[in-house]
Amino acid sequence: MYARIHAPYEVDRMLPLVRAIVGEALVSARALRRMTTLEPMDLAMNPLYGGDFPSEVYTRRDDLRRCLDELEALGAYLRDPESGLVEWYGDLDGEIVYLSWLPGEPRVAHWRSLYGRPPDRRTLPLAASPQGAER
Repeated sequence: MYARIHAPYEVDRMLPLVRAIVGEALVSARALRRMTTLEPMDLAMNPLYGGDFPSEVYTRRDDLRRCLDELEALGAYLRDPESGLVEWYGDLDGEIVYLSWLPGEPRVAHWRSLYGRPPDRRTLPLAASPQGAER
């Protein structure tokens, strides 16, 4: 599957929708965490992964899966259902990187290497930030 490469200003334009989707995903993930001992993302990514759960577990799992699908349709990936970390593929000075956003941040202002871990986020250089891009 081809992954679209995004500019920070493009990601910023979709943040209102992403905020809403991530908000729903976090509610479902937290509910799943309370109701099962299984990881919410494991449940959402593998619909056959199961057990004998109350129907609300399946409803929440389906809600989380829908949110993940909606984000993926935007080229976004929920990396952490606890913090709400979302990433997109981006180009930074000719290098493909992850553009990184957390709920509460007003815009995409961080990136990390494809080989780094989420805690390795760095601040985007001003030239790559939305203020440095033409709109």
